[in-house]
Amino acid sequence: MSQMFSVPCPHCQYVLTIAAKHAGQQLLCPGCQKSFDAPKLRDLKASVPSPVTATKPHSDARPSLLKAGMFSLGLVLLIVGSISGYFLWQYAGELISPADEHQRAIAFGNTFADSSPAEVWQFMESVVANRELPPFEQAEWRTQDELGRFLRNVSYGLFGLAALGLVALIAGLVSMSRDRQGKRKHRRG
Repeated sequence: MSQMFSVPCPHCQYVLTIAAKHAGQQLLCPGCQKSFDAPKLRDLKASVPSPVTATKPHSDARPSLLKAGMFSLGLVLLIVGSISGYFLWQYAGELISPADEHQRAIAFGNTFADSSPAEVWQFMESVVANRELPPFEQAEWRTQDELGRFLRNVSYGLFGLAALGLVALIAGLVSMSRDRQGKRKHRRG
């Protein structure tokens, strides 16, 4: 196994651990993504060999873009999902008719009040053949109920999206909090 050496990045002080075979070569720092030339082997041998670990830079860098993005996306989903879900749920509740089955039967029966038995029979045959009511024959309360139920289900989906946003928001906060705690421990040590 080749000997390992610690080499600090001249740009951000991130400490890289390199093998002897990489001495004198150009390296890419994982901390700042800038390249630099590693010291020559004779200069590395003058330093003490190090274990195979690298340390993070000593800067107070902002949270990573992924963590900040997760937090921001979670916040947006939480706000938009909960507010729009609530108002859509309220509107859907207004559309759903509170009429009971008896009132609906009366409304449906009134459709045929002025019809002859032959017309009713012909209508029923068309319903059986098509397996649904023609759109022009559906009572207004029925279409409003269907729309209300659909919108209520959409509002439940928005509430689910808000819950997903809350999870992303909490995950982003926890992740950023752990980064800060790690930086504090690194400064003390």
